[in-house]
Parts: sequence; C-alpha cells; structure tokens
Amino acid sequence: LPGHLRVADLVERLWQRIPILRAVVPFEKQQLVLLVHSSSAGDSGIALVGEDCLSRALRDGETVTVVLALRPQQQHPQLEDSGAGEASEGPERKRRKLEQELWEGVDHVDAVPCQLAPEVQIPVIDPWGSDSGRMIEALSICGAAYLKVFEDDAIRNRTLPDQNFSLWHDLWQEAVKHKHVFRQRAMVRRRCLRFSQGEDLLRTVEGNEGKAHTPDVRYNFGLGQDVLRLDTKHWGDLQWIHADFRATLDCLVELCRRELAGVAESEPAGTLGAKVASGTETWAGSRLRHSIYPSDGSCTEHTDYGLITLQQSTAPGLQAQIGASPGSGRWLPLQPPTGCALIFAGDMFERLTNGKVAALMHRVCLSPRESSLLERGKAEGGSEGELAAADEAPKERQSHIIFLQPDRETIVQPLRSYLRGDGTDLEPIRYGDW
Repeated sequence: LPGHLRVADLVERLWQRIPILRAVVPFEKQQLVLLVHSSSAGDSGIALVGEDCLSRALRDGETVTVVLALRPQQQHPQLEDSGAGEASEGPERKRRKLEQELWEGVDHVDAVPCQLAPEVQIPVIDPWGSDSGRMIEALSICGAAYLKVFEDDAIRNRTLPDQNFSLWHDLWQEAVKHKHVFRQRAMVRRRCLRFSQGEDLLRTVEGNEGKAHTPDVRYNFGLGQDVLRLDTKHWGDLQWIHADFRATLDCLVELCRRELAGVAESEPAGTLGAKVASGTETWAGSRLRHSIYPSDGSCTEHTDYGLITLQQSTAPGLQAQIGASPGSGRWLPLQPPTGCALIFAGDMFERLTNGKVAALMHRVCLSPRESSLLERGKAEGGSEGELAAADEAPKERQSHIIFLQPDRETIVQPLRSYLRGDGTDLEPIRYGDW
C-alpha cells in the first residue's frame, strides 16, 4: 500500500469494484469508512476517512486489521467543527465516537501484515557537474531521472537543443493536410524521414519475446542514425532536423561514455562495455522519433529496447510504473521540472547492470479519465511538474525522443562489477537478436 494514498482514493477504488455487494446491500459511498487496528494501538482502533492518509495509522511491516465498514445511512458524522452549538465536541472527540460505534459492529476480522510503499522521488541530477558518475545510481532508484539541461554551457558539452517544437508542428500539419507537398521532399522520397500514424510495430510483433501491444493513437516522424552520414544539403529547409539530431545524439553518447567508463574497464572484446570504454561503439541502431499526440492520444505500456532513452516534451502525459518489482508498481506521471529533460533505462541497460537498473515500463495517455485514475502526485509526494501532469490532460503533446541503441553485432552482457555468480546472472545477447 502506498502510505500517502488518501483514504478517499482507496474507497473510490473499492466502490468501483463492489457492484455486486451494492446490489445486495444498497448503500451510499459516503457511508464507507476504513477501520484500522494496529498491533501498537492497544485496545483502540482508528477510523480513517476522507483526506486522511494511510500512513496516519499504518507503520511499515506492522500487523494490522483493516475493515471496510458501513456506517448507518442516517449518520454522516462530520469530523470538523460545524458551529457554535457543537463547540464542545471537537474533531478528535467526534472521531473517537465514530470509531467506537463502528468497532462495536465488527464481529470478525482477519489480521494481515501491512507493507507501506516508500515515497518515490524521481532523482534530479547534473551528471556533467556535481553528480558526475552518479547516473547509474540515480537510475537504480526507479529507472528514470530528470537531467539538468543548461542552455549556455556548450564548452562542457551539456547543451541540448530546444528541438524546434514549433517547426515540428508545422511539418506535421504539412504531412497531414498537404501530403503531396510532404511526399515531394527529398529526404521523404529517399525514405530517410518517415511519417506514420500509430507506430511501426514490426519489431514489436516479430522481435524476441514478442512484446504485447495495443494500437497507439499518435503521429510519428522517425529517422535512423545513418542519415547523419548524408550531406546536410540534401535536407533543404529541414537542415534543423539533422543539426538537432546530431547535437542531441552526440551529447547522449558522451554522457553514457563518461558515466560507464568507471565500471566498464577490462570487459571482454566485442561487448558493449568494452566498446563503450574504447570508444568503438558506433550506436548504429540509434533512432530519433518525434511523436505528436492529439487530445485523445496514447501509447501502450512498454519498455524500450535500447540502452538509454532521452525525452523532451511539450506537455504532460507520460506515465511510468514505479514499484519494487515488475508489474507491482504504481502508474505515476513523469513530467520533468523546468530546465530538465527526462532520461530512462531500456532493456539493454537492465542487462548491462544485471538487473540493478530495471528498464522503465512506461506509457502515454492524454485521456482526462485515465489521468484522473492515477495515484495523484499529492498522494505520492510528487513534484510540481508531476502534480500538473496528473491534474489535466493537454490538448496536444509533442515528444522528442532519442533512443540510444547499440550496433547489431554488439554483445550485451552484465558488466563484471555487477555479476553475482549465483546462477541468476543475465545471459549475454547479441543486440540484433533482441
């Protein structure tokens, strides 16, 4: 259980899951009260209502009794002072009276161990400055980190372009409304710049382990790292795409080289660790994708294939599953603070670190209904950006993504410093086979 989950939110979930019970025993949602009796509470229990958080009554690892109780419909006690006539009976006295009445009606309950989930704070790091060498540590917390970006620091090689979102928007309008003009562009005719609605799911469908997917609602521009070898003159008035891709990819490659240098020494030849340390990894599989999501846009939950993904976006909508083990986490909004980009781990980073850093399970959903079902940022201790992301869905979202992916022949295996030697180490794989 997330300790800062509001009781009102938990009751809402239970309310949605017990329609059969409501048909047998008609009752109103406001009649529901969560009763908690902990091993440290003595003879008394605690009734939790409304804005209360579970952490008010529960301690991590403590044995507790939890009861979803139904108070009489005619009794809707208010826990706040409501006027001079009730001045002598304050909120706590009312609460204790409510607890006593409700616990007297409990005939039998089962005691269960309670585990409170710790608050999750997405790390904000400056790996070019004070946090140099700490990227792996930061990503090991939940698979993602907010990367500080400085506009006037090109000398230290940590400047990321603003990605020209307005120009991408204009190009999208051209591709949708003036298809004949877009298709006549030299880089489109050469199939270097691709445009699609939805996603190219060929690798998802046919790739190793056959990742599950549902159709996406978005528009995508895509190009591979090989286009950077072409002369910029072929790009015409789209030279900004080439320039931004080059600058962003170079920045990300250098970042990973610096961060992995200390743990990738003496790795076997041909492995990702050795190639990164020696500077011979060409990252030929790397790709740029610029996605535009309409107001009902979505992208099904997945992890990325490569090593690292860098994302810059114009609006909230990205959600990540944050938890101790795959499938057990909470879906939380990921919206970087001002001046930051988002970086997160892919399948190859998980393999390289032997599972110490888990690939981030993530999705995009701009539907207001889905956003309202998130564990709200306030309840999870989220940042201001995460709170805004949970509160409303944008009318449109642009996402500029760089997938840092190894050469097809590169062998990806756990770095020696992460080997356990207990039979649970991840097996080496050829990246092109993944």
